[in-house]
Amino acid sequence: MKVHLYPLFLFILFQTNGLLAQSISEQHLELETRSYSSTEDYLPFWLWANQKGRIAESGKFHTMTDMKFDGSYSDSAKRLKLNYGVSLVASIASAGSSIAAGSGPGSGLNPLQLNQAFVTIAYKIAFLKIGEQAAETKLEGLSATNGDFDYSNNSRPYPSLLIGTNGFLKIYRNFSLSALYEEALIRDKYEYVKNPNLQHKNFFVRWSKTEKFTITAGIEDYAWWGGTSPDPAYGKMASGLSDYARVITVWGAGPNASYTERDNALGNHLGQYKLTVEKEVNNQTFIFYLCHPIDDHSGVKWQNYPDNLAGVFWKHTQQRTLISSALFEFCSTLTQNIRPANSIVVPKGQTPVNYFNNGVYLSGHTYKGNVIGSPLFYPVVYDSAGRII
Repeated sequence: MKVHLYPLFLFILFQTNGLLAQSISEQHLELETRSYSSTEDYLPFWLWANQKGRIAESGKFHTMTDMKFDGSYSDSAKRLKLNYGVSLVASIASAGSSIAAGSGPGSGLNPLQLNQAFVTIAYKIAFLKIGEQAAETKLEGLSATNGDFDYSNNSRPYPSLLIGTNGFLKIYRNFSLSALYEEALIRDKYEYVKNPNLQHKNFFVRWSKTEKFTITAGIEDYAWWGGTSPDPAYGKMASGLSDYARVITVWGAGPNASYTERDNALGNHLGQYKLTVEKEVNNQTFIFYLCHPIDDHSGVKWQNYPDNLAGVFWKHTQQRTLISSALFEFCSTLTQNIRPANSIVVPKGQTPVNYFNNGVYLSGHTYKGNVIGSPLFYPVVYDSAGRII
């Protein structure tokens, strides 16, 4: 009997390729080394800012080695994607007039640092993240804030548990939404309030008639709560289940809390309204973004306008161009909630909101010695015990 093996071979090859296309696994190992020297006892601002907390400011000489391992597994048939990664940083700095990296306040660094360690799982419409993971670098790395007022890559990523939607989910015609909920237990010797919690949530709606034109708008909130203050006037902060409910819903505290937490919300909240418009045309991408800071009710009601972070970004997708991308970004925080008397009457006793600061959580929006949000809010100040105040 004569058998035609060629069609059979094609059939087997087709089936094998189909199986391979459903399941893909990748791993990467990367080693990065940087060295800096300065004529002063500190590095220039942009050499250490927005470096994920890997490089200290103080010292004439710095060397940093970052060994990164990451991998992924995806199964298109099951709509499953798994990502994982570890980043180990070794940092050495000479001592300047301030304190050398890894030896105390002002650096937030240790000679050996586990900078990232995370696992993410995206399954159908759900997303889960466990561990410390830096934010994705956006806008070609040109933005001083990574296009976000509240969270840049200026500090080390904090460890957290995050659940949310797997990207934007279509809800009706051209509309889709995304949301996330994140909980972090901050264990940082530089924090004024010991062992606080950080609760983070956001909600965004997107309109897109085509993939080349989208408008995204939403609201975001970070809330520091709980922990123990060294100030005897506060001591152990509210941390019960009912207090947690007030933090989530951004409600005021009970009668025993400070007046700021009674009048505004329990905990130290920092939020933002965010608007992004993106358009692609003729191999070019244009992005406009606006972040309006929210620290209390004045920010919710836009009484602190025109305090905003705004930017216009352009990128040419073709490789052979002299200039491939450009960004104009502007940030103003001069108004806060204090306006001229003929505009808005400021309540008696009202003080500027000081977005990244707080009267109870004196360390404000910081982690491991660096501001979590815009690095332009600088410098951080330490007390005699080495805590950020």
